Formats: sequence, C-alpha cells, structure tokens
Amino acid sequence: MLFNLDTSSDVPRLAPLKLPRQLQSRQGWAKLMEMQRTPQPFVHQIEVTNHCPYRCIMCPRDQQMSRDLGYMAMDLYAKLIAEMATFPEEIKARELELFHFGESLLHPQLDEMVAIASTAGLKPVLSVNPPHLKPAISERLLKAKPHRIILSIDGFDAQSYREIRGQPAHFAQAVKHVEALVACHRERNSETDLLVRMIHMHRNSDQVARMEAFWRSVGVRFEPREFFPWTESELAALGEHGKNPPHMPCPFPWSYLVVQWDGSVVGCCRDLNGENRLGNANQRSLQEIWGGPAYRQFRAMHAAGDFSQSPLCAKCDPIYFNPGE
Repeated sequence: MLFNLDTSSDVPRLAPLKLPRQLQSRQGWAKLMEMQRTPQPFVHQIEVTNHCPYRCIMCPRDQQMSRDLGYMAMDLYAKLIAEMATFPEEIKARELELFHFGESLLHPQLDEMVAIASTAGLKPVLSVNPPHLKPAISERLLKAKPHRIILSIDGFDAQSYREIRGQPAHFAQAVKHVEALVACHRERNSETDLLVRMIHMHRNSDQVARMEAFWRSVGVRFEPREFFPWTESELAALGEHGKNPPHMPCPFPWSYLVVQWDGSVVGCCRDLNGENRLGNANQRSLQEIWGGPAYRQFRAMHAAGDFSQSPLCAKCDPIYFNPGE
C-alpha cells in the first residue's frame, strides 16, 4: 500500500519524500485513494448530540454553529449500529467515536448507546468533559464497556482550565471525577482504555510535563494532542501543525463519513453546520450513501481541486495542503 488512508485520529502526517510520477497530480492521488476505498464506509463519528455547555477557545461551535440542536433518536442509532455490525472485520476493528460537536454525556441514553455498539462488536469511543462525568455515570458507562474514554483536560490549574474550556470547566471537580472513574475502573477490572487528553497550544505548552506526571500518578494515561486549526489566523494564535504532500487532495472523502444527530451524513469531522450534506441515514443505508452520486461528486470536487461549491473545503485546503509545484 503506497499510502495509509487511516485518518480516524488526525490528518495524516507524512515525512518529506520524493513522490512517484503518478502522485504528482491531484488526479493521481484520487485514483490511488479510490482504489483503496472500501465498498462499506468507515463511520468515523456518530454525533449523539450537539448540545454543549462548554465554550472552548479552540472550537468554533459556540460562535459559528447555526444548525438546530438535538439528540439522536435511539431508533436511528440502532439502525446505524445494525448496519455497521454487518461490515467487514477490518472496518469494525476501527474506533467509532460517539461524538462530533457536542458533549455526549448530555444524552440520557448514552450508556445504552455504548452497550449496543459494544455488543455489536464495534469499538465505541467517548470524549467527555470530566466535570460532567459524575461517579454514577462513570459506573454505568464502564458497565457498557466502551473501548476508550477520553477525558478532555487542557490546563493544570483552575484558571488555565477555565480560560480554555469556559465557565463549566471546574478543575477540582474534574480531578475528583477522574479519580472516581479510575477507582471504579479498578474495582470492575475494566478493560476500557482511560486517557486524559490535552489540546496542546501555545498557552498551555508550559504545563505538559506537570500534567503528564500528575495524571500518571492518578493512574491514567496522558496524551498531549496537536492543535487542529480552523482558520489560518489561528495558526499563530493557538498552535502549529504539519502539512500534507504537494498535489495531494484531502483524503477524507475516500476515508470515512460522519453521521450528525439528525441523520445527516457529512464527509468531514470539521463540518460544523452540515454544509456538505451527502445523504440522510434516516432515508438510506450508509453503504448506499457512501457509494451514491452525492459522494461521487464530492470526491470529484476534491480530485479537481474546484471548491467553488464548497466554501468549507475552500478555506480548509490551503491550511493543510502544500500547493502543487
């Protein structure tokens, strides 16, 4: 395989290399990615809700979200999982993130959702804000057997944590709830992976070492995650990132899909408002949408580099991809 299309955790980072002739054009890259595309889609994220009380400085949700707020219906969720359970093992073996642009803990049936996915042989992953992770919720979630619980904490003291995540971000409460989760995890001899994740930015870069030492002492893994910018102006303000090779189109249209709470299927985890809706899972199967005309047109747009019909992709492309030479 010339190129690994596993983009579930981040935009792929490739070391500098001399590209073969067939990869010195967007069309060449597109042909390669189409050859590697599976008939069934990898579902990167299912948005169980887009409600969220946090106001994170690195997230555009608070200022830019214009779509309706809601919670995914259980019948739709069950339909999605039932179809995904029939997919090949190499797809089912990848992590399914039960979040998109909301705090998943706010869904009253989250533990049931996790259990349904786990029972179907999938690997459900949660990313939550610990102040909302009360001990009773932790116990129910661990019983449901998620593959991983990511605990989002970006500061090592009350002030920095609240400055980054907003007023609901109470540091002492977050620590208390994580400690309770770890204790419950040990009591149950749970196999769920627990991970404290920090979005690494300029303003908290001096806290990385202290956070790693502290959370290790609590008994949980710690991971500083590279900042994922939304606009070019954020690069200097919040952090830095790498770029992909010259000529390469975005791999996401060939790699995965995202299902928003109302069933809208979009082709990117960054599609805040469903600007590129490619189908609705209430009306068609995921596989039908993945191979349908809207998705084919979406891929052709990226292969051609013509984003006149997609302002979202037009403003994203120069941030992540080196211009062709």
